[in-house]
Amino acid sequence: MSSPSSYSAAHHVDAVRSFSPALEKKDASYKQESARTSAHFHAAHCQPQSEGLTAGKRLLRKSKHNAAFSKAAQRRKEEAKKLADAIQKAREAEARILQEKADWVRQFKGERQTKRGKHQRTQRALKEEWRHMQEQIHQAVKEREEEEKRRAEMVCKQREEAQRKHEEVQKKRGKEIKRRKAEIDVERQKLKELRKKYEREDQEARQHRFAEGEGALKREELIKKKRRAVRQERVRQEMQRRALKEEREKELEAKRRRVIGQLERTYDIVDEEEYERMRREQDEKERQWREEHKKATAEVLARA
Repeated sequence: MSSPSSYSAAHHVDAVRSFSPALEKKDASYKQESARTSAHFHAAHCQPQSEGLTAGKRLLRKSKHNAAFSKAAQRRKEEAKKLADAIQKAREAEARILQEKADWVRQFKGERQTKRGKHQRTQRALKEEWRHMQEQIHQAVKEREEEEKRRAEMVCKQREEAQRKHEEVQKKRGKEIKRRKAEIDVERQKLKELRKKYEREDQEARQHRFAEGEGALKREELIKKKRRAVRQERVRQEMQRRALKEEREKELEAKRRRVIGQLERTYDIVDEEEYERMRREQDEKERQWREEHKKATAEVLARA
């Protein structure tokens, strides 16, 4: 900034008019005083002097004029200095205001840049956390689907294996029943043949009885005894056969129960109700995990 002495008084007056109304009043009074001084000087030096004036009067008038002119010049210098000081102060105030404004703008831009950087970092952190959460949810859903698929396959295999074992047991049981029926048929056929044999013997005994008389009666009595003995033996055999049949049926039933129990222990057949309960527990755990994650995300956003 240049010094005030490098400017003229008129320049100072024109430059400072826009700063204060008081300076405009001073400018008007300065112009009036300058006009009066110029008129007085012109009247003193340009008008023809009267012949009656003495040299002393001329000197007195000249000294008064010089004193007035010097006072006016001094006053003009003081006013010019005041104007220059006012201009200097105004320029300094303007420069200070501009500097404060520039500092404020710089500080505001710095704070805004800092807030923007913090916001961007927060947004990046939230995006990364959201992406990580989505990956975890996707992985959990994928693992759950795979687990359900494995369980379904395991249940299907267990059911197929149990069905196959059951069919094998039924097949063996059917074969055993057929074998026992065949044995019963063979025994019935033997009993039928034995009955026919006894009937033939009875017929022969009756024929001998009629032919031989008393001897025949005795023989008939013996035959009756034999028949009773045969009938008793046959009843005993029949009861023994029935007892054996019941015992075999009990053994087959016990064997079937042992096989089914072994199949259940070996292949661990999954109960449908147990499977549904486990699935509901897994769903409840996943729901609680999602709620906790939402709460954590809300807290992060609130802190941001």
